[in-house]
Order: sequence, then structure tokens, then C-alpha cells
Amino acid sequence: MPRTARASVEGVIDHALNHGNRRKAVFPKPADYDASIEAIDNGRQRLPSTSSATA
Repeated sequence: MPRTARASVEGVIDHALNHGNRRKAVFPKPADYDASIEAIDNGRQRLPSTSSATA
């Protein structure tokens, strides 16, 4: 039986990855990684968070 699809809200990051399939790099270029950190920081500033995790 397939897993139920995860609910999502447009424009909201609800899960961050730190490795890809078979532990391959998610961000092949440093600029891609920097952009993802910036997007997470922007989201954290706009929306309240109950997570204590940080980038």
C-alpha cells in the first residue's frame, strides 16, 4: 500500500535535506547551497517556527 502524500503549503519549506539519494550531494555548486540557506533564513524570518534546528 503506498504511503499517503505529504500535505504541503505553496511557498513554504517544511523539510530540509542534507544529502541526496545514495548520499550524493544535494547542492553540486556552492552557490546552490548558499541560495538554499538564504531561502531557509528568509522563511524563518517570515514565519513563526517551533523547530529549534538551525542551518
